Amino acid sequence: MNLYYLFYYRIYKATYKSNKDVVEWTSMVALSVLVFFNVVTLFAFIYSYIPKAIVKKGIFVMGMLLILGINYFIFIFKRKYEKIIDNYSIKKGVNNFFTGILTLIYIIGSILLMFYVLKRMPLL
Repeated sequence: MNLYYLFYYRIYKATYKSNKDVVEWTSMVALSVLVFFNVVTLFAFIYSYIPKAIVKKGIFVMGMLLILGINYFIFIFKRKYEKIIDNYSIKKGVNNFFTGILTLIYIIGSILLMFYVLKRMPLL
């Protein structure tokens, strides 16, 4: 079981209930934002220990665009999300309470950890 695909599937299922139009794009963007939060957290953590690191504001925009581009090819290109959704829809244990909690912990943990690390980081 691929956790990245599982998170996409769980986000897809959660957003499908409220937005059925472009749910594959919404899920891809939501997962991309979470991955971006993880990358920013990692860089902020490294920056707090290496204060002479070169950090430019444009690198964050380029990083987010890169993550969106990679996720586009992972999920949207050639409608790969359909295979992921079909695959995880028939698997036993994917739609259980544990995977829902795991996904929720990843989402909340990514956001809280990013704000915690950025709060402790000196201004750029």
